[in-house]
Amino acid sequence: MKLSRSEFQNYIHSYETDENFYRELYFAEKKHPETFMEYCQTLDRDFISEHKLYVPALHNEAWYPYLEESVMFCNLPGNIMLCKHYRYSPVFVHEHEFFEILCVYDGTVHTTIQGISHELTTGDICIIPPHTKHSVSVFDDSVAINILVRSSTFQSTFFQTLTSDSSLAQFFAHVLFHKTEGNFLIFHAGNDSAVIESLENLFIE
Repeated sequence: MKLSRSEFQNYIHSYETDENFYRELYFAEKKHPETFMEYCQTLDRDFISEHKLYVPALHNEAWYPYLEESVMFCNLPGNIMLCKHYRYSPVFVHEHEFFEILCVYDGTVHTTIQGISHELTTGDICIIPPHTKHSVSVFDDSVAINILVRSSTFQSTFFQTLTSDSSLAQFFAHVLFHKTEGNFLIFHAGNDSAVIESLENLFIE
């Protein structure tokens, strides 16, 4: 069912079940650190497992340090995925086989890429290529949207539209063909209404 723009805005700002779980977990540790481990022992392990939630206090190993396309896109018919970044989810450093386009729809988001911290605000866009270590932090009501794109799709669909002498084309040529790692792009759009409207249209359409 197609959403109206107002319905989308209500949806994107509302908290989903998993986000509520993470928010309660965050404030349990922040407000009562002395009893936090006891709190974690009372959590529903079946719920955590079924929803694939990350609770650092209950996980001894790194949480998905590398995500493959075959895992992320296994149940999807297409090659592009749009999803809201779960607010209050614990920070974990990871990398993946596909492109990630991190878009700030509302508020402020902090990301660390290759060990360097960056602050993104409404309208900002960050392109994170494959094999780039990064993490994302959202610990308030800010909204970030992730656009995940298969590497092959990025190459065949988006890269071909760029002129060969542009900075963007040179960036993607290094990433796609020279396989250089640790690259990323950040566009500070300055709360550009066109960026926000485009994000809304991607979800609504």
